[in-house]
Amino acid sequence: MNADFNPCLLVPVYNHGPQLEKYLPELITYNLPIVLVNDGSAELTCNILKELDDKYEQVQLVSLVENGGKGAAVMAGFRYCKEQGYSHALQIDADGQHNANDIPKFLAKSEAQPKTVISGRPVYDESVPKKRFYARYITHVWVWIETLSFDIKDSMCGFRVYPIEQVIQLMQSVKLGTRMDFDTAVLVHLYWRGTQVEFVPTEVLYPEDGLSHFNVLKDNVLITAMHTQLVILMLLKLPRVAANLLRGDKAFSKKDVSTSHWAKKDEKGSLQGMKIMLACYKVLGKRGAYALLYPVILFFFISSKQARQESQRFLQRVWASQCSKELPPTLLTTFKHLMNFGRAMVDRFGAWSNDMQHNELYIHNEDSVDRILSLKAQEEGQPKRGCVFFTSHLGNVDVMRGLLQRYPNLKLTVLLFAENAVKINALMKELSGSSALNIISVAQITPATAMMLNDRIEAGECVAIAVDRTQPQDPSMPVNSVPNSMSGDFLGMPAIFPTGPFILASLLDCPVYTLFCIYDQGQYHLHLRHFSEKINLPRRKRGALLPALVQQYSDELAYFAKRYPLQWFNFFNFWQEHQQEEQNRQE
Repeated sequence: MNADFNPCLLVPVYNHGPQLEKYLPELITYNLPIVLVNDGSAELTCNILKELDDKYEQVQLVSLVENGGKGAAVMAGFRYCKEQGYSHALQIDADGQHNANDIPKFLAKSEAQPKTVISGRPVYDESVPKKRFYARYITHVWVWIETLSFDIKDSMCGFRVYPIEQVIQLMQSVKLGTRMDFDTAVLVHLYWRGTQVEFVPTEVLYPEDGLSHFNVLKDNVLITAMHTQLVILMLLKLPRVAANLLRGDKAFSKKDVSTSHWAKKDEKGSLQGMKIMLACYKVLGKRGAYALLYPVILFFFISSKQARQESQRFLQRVWASQCSKELPPTLLTTFKHLMNFGRAMVDRFGAWSNDMQHNELYIHNEDSVDRILSLKAQEEGQPKRGCVFFTSHLGNVDVMRGLLQRYPNLKLTVLLFAENAVKINALMKELSGSSALNIISVAQITPATAMMLNDRIEAGECVAIAVDRTQPQDPSMPVNSVPNSMSGDFLGMPAIFPTGPFILASLLDCPVYTLFCIYDQGQYHLHLRHFSEKINLPRRKRGALLPALVQQYSDELAYFAKRYPLQWFNFFNFWQEHQQEEQNRQE
């Protein structure tokens, strides 16, 4: 270690004597000064701490007369560390919950970035109490709102390395919480002051003999009061921050990725939002999750310049294509657009967990749909065959899970791109116990994929695939030469559509339908419309036949986009002309 980097371990202790006695030998092996802060413990722990202080030369004992709470103990430890000349303090719990094997990793990162807080990002095993695990996401949401960023991945982990000078300066100017509200408040305040936070994944255990001092009533009141105070402070800063964000000031926002391909972004914001809302849905239920949408979407609206721009671009195009006499869309319309996206996210969880009521899904032309999805052979003795659904990111196609409740014999396979499917599939499995829905991750449609899907069609299953997003491509490739794609007119401008779904449907040799689930007047409306009895694309004629099929689908998509523009959830550059302009600017 360099001369300016002089770390120590800081361990707050309150009645953890027996646990610490077992855990301390692990900490001793790292040959670092260990500052134990006795936070007014009972006699048993006081005696154990004195014995440990006498036994180990590395141990330095700081004793507080009365119990002040975890925050008070840690801040007392910081003051002592500064007096002793330590540059950094690695805070770690006394009960063995944190993995001491990660100490070298934390210190190495801290030495490389001495002005950065290095914090643990918990990786839990089965020992974690589920209520506490999901409740953490409520704090995560508020911290992301308070900082207007996703930079703080976890604000509650007590395993982190602090630059002592920066913390002492903060303590001298800001009154921080002294109990369980400390860990979150100190990180938010440091972030507001420009301190960077780096996260290290670390295993966190809940030992069977573990001792928790978390008081459900008292500490939740303290944490609620802390978030109220932080939100008020954030709102006082909001006019300046919002102005910077709306101007595109990168001081408060992430790197601009507006010119990246949609799949390269890994839908990070969307997936994080899904995880947040999933946790809130489990804790608060559907109505509680709806209520929480307002602050979450307000944060997303302010912080995501790209989502605002692409929403405005799409809404302006719809407005122009309809030659409407109404006023053009405003930022308020965009906020409503994003709120619809949030509502659809919550409704996904209701569909995945089979919480949807029968009257929440209205099926248009139900007799026709019943005939299609009953999958009965037209003639007796004829083997039943499935069909293909062409879907999109307009409306909420996940609600079609409601079909699985009405048609128990229906089996459904959904194709998702591999880069996003794994995480989305994991979320679905948390809520869904149905085996009737299969998620297939594909990077691209290959002959092997087609053969596997053909077996499913032969068995009477249905296959759903989105036709409004192209597969990932080389960003240096000109837009008009993207492989496996073709241009079609969409709302008066050329847009790129994938050709793979049409070719796949022709290989499967089965009926094809478009499927849209649109929210309207308090319920979802399912539109299953005939696209083609069979798509026939001989290899030699594909180039001549594909444009008409692409345009047919584009027209179908445009029909619903014009009627329900606030349920269009493609928040990226959709039109070929705009994509080409962005690409030319980059070059």
